[in-house]
Amino acid sequence: MAVFVAIWLLNLLIENILFPSVAGKGFELPPSIIFISLMYWTYVLGTPGALIAVPLTMVVKMVIESSGDMRWRTELRESEKED
Repeated sequence: MAVFVAIWLLNLLIENILFPSVAGKGFELPPSIIFISLMYWTYVLGTPGALIAVPLTMVVKMVIESSGDMRWRTELRESEKED
């Protein structure tokens, strides 16, 4: 029983702390956004939502960046990266 609890705790740590941090660096999204999107898509779509949370969030990000109404936010974010 202790082995299962240890594996469960390790999985919990990796999925909720390590993965959002690593995924955020690779996709240029903050870890908090990755974590929130993981929770949101899991709530909306269940287990399949957890599996496709990051790709769905990237699609939403691309749509927002290509939208004329939100282009100012993208430019602001890019100027912050240069500083």
